[in-house]
Amino acid sequence: MSPALFAAEAAAACLLFSAAVWASLRRDPMFWYQDFPPAVRERLRALPEYAGRIPELRRTAARKLSVALALVALLAAVALASGARDFAGALGWCFALWSVVNLWDALVLDTLWFCWGRGVRIPGTEDLEDAYLDVRPHWLGFLAGEAIGLAVSAASAAAVAALPL
Repeated sequence: MSPALFAAEAAAACLLFSAAVWASLRRDPMFWYQDFPPAVRERLRALPEYAGRIPELRRTAARKLSVALALVALLAAVALASGARDFAGALGWCFALWSVVNLWDALVLDTLWFCWGRGVRIPGTEDLEDAYLDVRPHWLGFLAGEAIGLAVSAASAAAVAALPL
C-alpha cells in the first residue's frame, strides 16, 4: 500500500467525481436541487418554469443511498487492489480516499467553483448572489460527508475483511 498509489487513486477519484458533477450540472442542474442554498430552492419552487422539475426528497434520498451502496463495493475493490487485506488497513485506505474527494468537493467544487467562481447560477435566481456566495452550507455538508464516509468506509472494510484471502 504505497503513498504514490494512493496519490494516483485520489487524483483519479477527484477527476472522475468532478467530471460526473460537471456533466450532471450541464445536463440538468435540478439534479442537485437539494444541494442549492435554501433561498435558491425557495425561489425555484416559486418559479413556474420549474414546476414539475423539482425532485422529491424521497427520490433524492433513494438516489444517494444507491450511490452509497455502489461506493461500498467500489471502495472495497480499490482497497483490495491496493493491498488492503484486513479491516483496519481497508478502513484507513477507504476513509482516506473518501476524505480526499470530500475535501476536493468542498474546497474546489463548492467553494472555489460554485460559490466564488460563479460556476452555477440557475436562471431566475441570479439575483440571489448572497445565497450563492455563502460557503457555510457546503462546509457543513463536508462534515456530514465525513460521517457518511466513515460509515461507507467501514462497510467497505468489513467486506474486505470478510473475504477469504
